[in-house]
Amino acid sequence: PPTPAPENWARDLRRMKEAGLDTVQLWAVWGWIEPEEGTFVYDDYDRLFDLAEQNDLQVVLSTITDLQPFWLPRLYPHTGTIDEAGRTVRGTPREECLAGLTPGQCTDHSEIRELSMRFMRKLAAHFRKAPALAAWDCWNETRWSVCCEHWVCYCPATIRAFRDFLRRRYGSLEALGEAWGARWRHWEDVFPARGRSFLNPALLDWSRFMIHRAHEMGRWRRDALREGDPDHPIAAHAGGPLTHNRDQIEEAPFARGNDFDFAPEMDAFGTSAFPAWFGFDDTSLGIWLEVTRSVAHPKPFWQSELQGGAFNQGFRYGIAVTGALQQYWTWLSLSRGAKAVLYWSWRDETWGVESGGYGMDGQDGLAEDRIAALQETRRQLDAHGEDLANYHPDPAKVGVVFDSDNALLALVNRERGSHAATQGVNGCMQALERRQR
Repeated sequence: PPTPAPENWARDLRRMKEAGLDTVQLWAVWGWIEPEEGTFVYDDYDRLFDLAEQNDLQVVLSTITDLQPFWLPRLYPHTGTIDEAGRTVRGTPREECLAGLTPGQCTDHSEIRELSMRFMRKLAAHFRKAPALAAWDCWNETRWSVCCEHWVCYCPATIRAFRDFLRRRYGSLEALGEAWGARWRHWEDVFPARGRSFLNPALLDWSRFMIHRAHEMGRWRRDALREGDPDHPIAAHAGGPLTHNRDQIEEAPFARGNDFDFAPEMDAFGTSAFPAWFGFDDTSLGIWLEVTRSVAHPKPFWQSELQGGAFNQGFRYGIAVTGALQQYWTWLSLSRGAKAVLYWSWRDETWGVESGGYGMDGQDGLAEDRIAALQETRRQLDAHGEDLANYHPDPAKVGVVFDSDNALLALVNRERGSHAATQGVNGCMQALERRQR
């Protein structure tokens, strides 16, 4: 929200069905749905659900809880996110969605976590009986700390949670002191290291805590939806595979967690993939999909955001996405065992640096070509749907072990990133991918 404009909805959903699609995914943005505390507005989503049902389309509802309402910092000013330099981070709308604030107020404060869960519970209860509802995507790309200039969060609530994590890990203050090479008499004197404390065991444990924290975040998101809707599947998806470099400029490495930890908590797990944006070759896309399948196993995995049209980032324009290329990516996903493929997005984006890009039905001159190719895929799915539903790739004969601690050691060894470790494991997987062809 608030795009695309409502006058386009009926036409868009009709064309989606004509193109061979059977499902539409909607972003349910907390900042849009609860414009003032305790007031929930579903009217636009209600209409979209009705239109989906009229067009025999199912709906996956993606809960964008990390774009928080604008009133939250005003009513709960003591819960702000604090960066590693001790500064409160003022939340801001994200580049592709202006309907809420991120990183927002810290969910380690119990009142903010409860408000987040209340939004998800009420949303789930409102739509649980909608005939078109197919599933929930409870966490979009496992994002929570984008739009920061430094690592977060170091607020008092997070520090308390960190100390609790250390108590469980080490059992006593004395054992922690032995591991960190320090002496304390009070837990209140224990603080996390900052990002440039190279080769500091405190930084290793802080990074492990970030992984643990993401696991907990995935769990309470799932539980909140399950309370409101005990019936429909609840999935989540990452922005990319765990074994690729897991840090952005503003994020601590692995702040989005270790997918092997919380993917089993979901009914399905998936990934985004923008091959023409990232410059993937077949080997890279194969790794992208295989890692996601491994993380999700034995649950289903899905391609939750596959590139729709050519990417656009400000004045950087991507290569053309033809129908043949896009459906090749689709069949690669299915051949690796994916049980669903969703495309980002139907129309070109509207806000920020991504404006004018990514639309399956976009304005790059290739929309009809893509739709014609998609219609052929639909014919093949209709003809061979039972075989594909029962298909599973052959069991693996060779495995690659990924150890997140190895990546964290690269982080503290003056990298401030996990590139060395993740590039190493990806080099092994690239060799295996090429060997099997």
